[in-house]
Amino acid sequence: MTAHRGVSLFTHRKALGWAIALAALAGCARGNEATRLTAPFDERVVFGELNAVWRNTGDERAFAGGTRLKHSEVRFQYRLDARNSAGDRLYVQLADFQLVGSDGLALGNDSAAVACVLNGGLTESVLAGEIWLPKTHADAVRSFRVNHLAVSLAPRSLAQYREWLLQTRPGHTADIDIELARYTSAPPCSP
Repeated sequence: MTAHRGVSLFTHRKALGWAIALAALAGCARGNEATRLTAPFDERVVFGELNAVWRNTGDERAFAGGTRLKHSEVRFQYRLDARNSAGDRLYVQLADFQLVGSDGLALGNDSAAVACVLNGGLTESVLAGEIWLPKTHADAVRSFRVNHLAVSLAPRSLAQYREWLLQTRPGHTADIDIELARYTSAPPCSP
């Protein structure tokens, strides 16, 4: 009888653990499609992808910046994860994260930005923040959009990118070399 209760108690604890984990994920949404990280000079060259997760925190506000809002707003938190599948280190710039409705229009945005180097594999929370949306748009969020640049730091790829930049910005060799040096010395992406 004691052994049965021990197994039963273990089974209940395990079920409770799964219930808590599922409850924590229930409020999150994930973008339906990943954003591909491609070479600036050739969209057929794919280095990896960006995926986002967001959730409505339930926090509301009627005032912002010392003034009463026309419509109350709800706070969303988001996290942008990056996967580098290229195998080489990858410089990324990410900025202006947007939550988007089914019509493709931005419902709200965050101007946060990051410039860093991705190692191979998945890096979570490369960019994270919050966006306040009108409460009337809280259920309309369907996907995300983010401005991005990805440049492979592999010597051959970096040389191709440099040549492309020299063609698009003739006479700016010194500026391009400074820009590329900044890419190669960028800090690693980390949460």
